[in-house]
Amino acid sequence: MFAMSKSKDAISRPFRRQARLGLMLLVLLFSVLSLNTLVAQADNFSSPYFRTIWQRSDYPVAIGAAQRGFTWGPAPFFSSFEPYAESPNGQRRVEYFDKARMEITRPDYNTSSPYYVTNGLLVKEMLLGGLQIGDGTFAQRYPAYDITVAGDPSGDNQDAVTYASFFALSGAQLVNRQADRTNERVTETIVKGGQVGRNDLLGSLEGLNNVYYERTLGHNIPKVFWDFLNLNGQLFNGTGLFFGPVVNWVSAMGYPLTDAYWTKTSVGGVQRDVLVQLYERRVLTYTPTNPDPYKVEMGNVGRHYYSWRYDPKYDLSIPQQSNTDVRPAAGFPGVTIAIKAYGFIQNEDISTTIVTPNGKPFEGRLIPGQYENPTGFTFFSIYVYTDANTPPGLYTLYFQGTRSGNEAKAYFFVIGIPGFNLPPQ
Repeated sequence: MFAMSKSKDAISRPFRRQARLGLMLLVLLFSVLSLNTLVAQADNFSSPYFRTIWQRSDYPVAIGAAQRGFTWGPAPFFSSFEPYAESPNGQRRVEYFDKARMEITRPDYNTSSPYYVTNGLLVKEMLLGGLQIGDGTFAQRYPAYDITVAGDPSGDNQDAVTYASFFALSGAQLVNRQADRTNERVTETIVKGGQVGRNDLLGSLEGLNNVYYERTLGHNIPKVFWDFLNLNGQLFNGTGLFFGPVVNWVSAMGYPLTDAYWTKTSVGGVQRDVLVQLYERRVLTYTPTNPDPYKVEMGNVGRHYYSWRYDPKYDLSIPQQSNTDVRPAAGFPGVTIAIKAYGFIQNEDISTTIVTPNGKPFEGRLIPGQYENPTGFTFFSIYVYTDANTPPGLYTLYFQGTRSGNEAKAYFFVIGIPGFNLPPQ
């Protein structure tokens, strides 16, 4: 018995050595593969600072050390310089990922500053149709009326909600502040046209109660999203893995622009119920039928914004203003257009004529103008209030001074969102 036991032990030692050797080789192979992955990813970045930001959250996902969705994406897919007034030569460096865009707007900043690399307000731009080209400068465009917020592209998903659906949600204004609904269930639904309904069954699912009220813009965040925003997990610091908060949610996401809504959308050709919430920078989705680590994901906002920004069908062409200043130059039914006209004699009467795109009387209100002289430079101001009945198109407003004979001309667009009929207010 003793001899037999000794013999078996002697026989097993080589196998143990081989097992240890195999494990060491597996660890070495994993390290080599991880290094190769990192080197391959590094070659795709236009700036090492973009790479560093990406590595922190997404390198552990790329090598399988973290079981969660990407924060940015597996790799950047487009790098360029885009117009921005406050950047050197009016151009800033940008890098696009599936989920968002990174920017270096002011390369003279300290590179260790948390604001050296920023994360654009892409969702807000697509929702409002305002392309940001400076700190306070925007080019008016159509909102992303046929880019789906979640699920398959609109070509194969015609009835899915788009970014413009959430603009239409509140008629012709940015989505209004909501009341504090902490502890209430999330039962509201939304369809492509912006109409809101209710589904109590979906609201009864676990984690579908509001747990946080964000007071800056006034919206509620449900538990499934709040837990995700405060998720801890494996991260990478440039030399090794560590455990910590995956994101600072305010800087990564921005503030919520909407409450959370259920919507039906096609995912891989299959209709699913998906909870969506729009934030200034990103979109969160919750799909109950997904496996646990991937029930909550970040939407493909970077891909969506790239499609919106570089597709000319969203462009607006506004004639050059004549001796006037118009803010905004384009807006949706329900906006107020503020117009300043210059070159008139102080306090002279000004006649105004508005020409509509369909030749019919103007649907809305023209508030009588007045002279203003806040800085010693006189101008005549007038306000145009549009409403849900104001037809879309190009409007021309003529000014003529009764004593000076001077004239001015102003143009502005009232934008009808393709595929949307806004309800009367």
